[in-house]
Amino acid sequence: MPNPTVATTLPMPAVAARKTRPRVYDPGAPATLPFPASRPAAGTRKVSHACLLEEATDLARLFGCEIRRRCLGGAGGGCRWTRGAMQIVLDVESPHRDRLAIVADALRGDDRLAWTEMSTELAEYLRPLRAA
Repeated sequence: MPNPTVATTLPMPAVAARKTRPRVYDPGAPATLPFPASRPAAGTRKVSHACLLEEATDLARLFGCEIRRRCLGGAGGGCRWTRGAMQIVLDVESPHRDRLAIVADALRGDDRLAWTEMSTELAEYLRPLRAA
């Protein structure tokens, strides 16, 4: 996923004055932001649960898991072994965070994760949980 860059074109006093003026859409004008552009520190980039879910389901398919999306009325989902293959059922009405947790639980502990290329955010999320 490309890392978007943010650039401001107006100095800060002009941006403060702009808040009082009505906004007029001009397709030829450069994009401006009402706040100063700042980059997050390295390694602190936030990735949405939806992006991580998509990457995790692609990884599960690569490992031979069957992903099924069903309308379960918010009941969740789960995973099971069927005829020697992992089957993951995801509820489309549950939040992305819950669906990601189900896929991550199915993938955790798989030895192939050590040799598979993935984003650092997904690798952090798939790190084995510690016992209490």
